[in-house]
Amino acid sequence: MYFVVGIKNIKTNIKTMDRIGEDKSGWIKYYKDKNNEEWEEIVIDDRSFTTLLKKTALPKNIYELMELCFSSKNENDWQGLGQLFSQGKYAYIDIEKFLIKNPNIKKNRRLKFIESFHPIDNRDMVGKHFKDMYSSYEEYKRTIININKLCRK
Repeated sequence: MYFVVGIKNIKTNIKTMDRIGEDKSGWIKYYKDKNNEEWEEIVIDDRSFTTLLKKTALPKNIYELMELCFSSKNENDWQGLGQLFSQGKYAYIDIEKFLIKNPNIKKNRRLKFIESFHPIDNRDMVGKHFKDMYSSYEEYKRTIININKLCRK
């Protein structure tokens, strides 16, 4: 298990861990579990203060991370991956490319991922020409629609 999702599940897991600190902003809290593995609790929605608990030693490469989580048999990992990717810190085009190259991911895993994937449009618009922004938006929209289609087929 690489992720823990859901308020009750997170609270239950945190009770079994030792808190070892937080980042300078206070938005990320760090824990160690009984196996001495480090976890971080991150805020994924700053309006509701919904959090996600994830291992800190996850691959940084998006393709390796997706391979790891979709290979897992734990539902939390598919949902957690969707929540993590919803933050906009990974390129949505890379998610689409992975799903195209890996069509044999079990449908239930794809569905749990897409149910938790709520992408945000974080494109940089400052100083951009209207035509460039419109083109960028169309590409963003096409990518998100295709990710949904790939996960639901």
